Amino acid sequence: MKTTLCILATAALLCGCNSSDSKSAKLEARIASLERNNIELFRQANNRWRDVTNIWEMEKFSDDFVKDLTKTNGVLMTMEAEIFCSDNLLKTVADQLIEQEDRQSATATTLSNLISTLNLSKSIPRVAATAPSRGQPPADVAAQIRAAAQKLWPNDYEMQVYEINKQADAWRKLNP
Repeated sequence: MKTTLCILATAALLCGCNSSDSKSAKLEARIASLERNNIELFRQANNRWRDVTNIWEMEKFSDDFVKDLTKTNGVLMTMEAEIFCSDNLLKTVADQLIEQEDRQSATATTLSNLISTLNLSKSIPRVAATAPSRGQPPADVAAQIRAAAQKLWPNDYEMQVYEINKQADAWRKLNP
């Protein structure tokens, strides 16, 4: 554009126009106007180039952002799968613990029924089955002691024996 302006200015001078001439003044005004337009067009072109560069950078950022989001989504899905597996594992462990507790409860019930069926109270030591000997409680007191021990400790033979011995010793101390 500047080249064109220079050619026009040179042509005007070569044609014999002098600088005081009105045509020359108009030509110079036109050249100044074209130079201003040229500067404005150059500024607009720079602005547009900057906009294009910004758009390109935004698109690149957008692409990078989408890639990062995709990676994050993959990580989140992996974590969700791990949580799901952990949740299932916890449920399985809880179910196993409940089953084990049920089995233990069933075993305790079975043992209790077995003790009742076998009537293990017959094997509990008797304090005095007949007439009291020296330091032994009478038969009716011994029966009460046995009944109380069986009532206190229905499923625990060792505790029944301990209770009977403790009560018999207490009776002996009260009845020397």
